[in-house]
Formats: sequence, structure tokens, C-alpha cells
Amino acid sequence: MVRRSAHTLTITSLTSSSIRSYILPLARPFGSNSLSPATSASILAKLECEDAYKDATGKYYNVQGELRSSEDIYIVEKAKDLWDTSLALAELKPEETRL
Repeated sequence: MVRRSAHTLTITSLTSSSIRSYILPLARPFGSNSLSPATSASILAKLECEDAYKDATGKYYNVQGELRSSEDIYIVEKAKDLWDTSLALAELKPEETRL
């Protein structure tokens, strides 16, 4: 339930309609990643179904198209350190993974 007064908005329960009506519009000014569920679904369907994307792996996309990740992801030493740290935190041995 959503109640609005002159300067406050009180949400006592979240439903998909209250999120769509109240939360998402509040988030949109903070970045272009605040898309409606319908827009997000449409973009995901396009990435899944269109032949232009069938061989796309390890790539990032936003509404405008393909994005390059941060520069750190392309540094092999940092990737290895991240992998080794992840294994240690998960308490796994290298031979227990598929990579």
C-alpha cells in the first residue's frame, strides 16, 4: 500500500505495481540502468533471439548497444588474482572447478 502526503511517501508493502509506479520513477534520475520491467524484458528477448547476437559471449550491453567493460577486466594478472581469491573464499581447490 502506498500513501502520499504533501512531502512524504510511505510504502507499507511492495507489489509489482507499486514498484513500477513509485520506486522505478524515483530511481530513473540516478542512471540509465533504471529501466521498466517491460523495457528490460524486450532488450533481453532481443539479445536472446536475434541472430546478430548469437555468437556474443563475454560481452556487456546496455540500451545503446555493446559496452566495453572496465579496463581492469582485461588485465590478466588481475583476473588470475580474482579467480584465485574466489577459489580461496569458496574453499575450493583448482581441480574442483571446470576452469
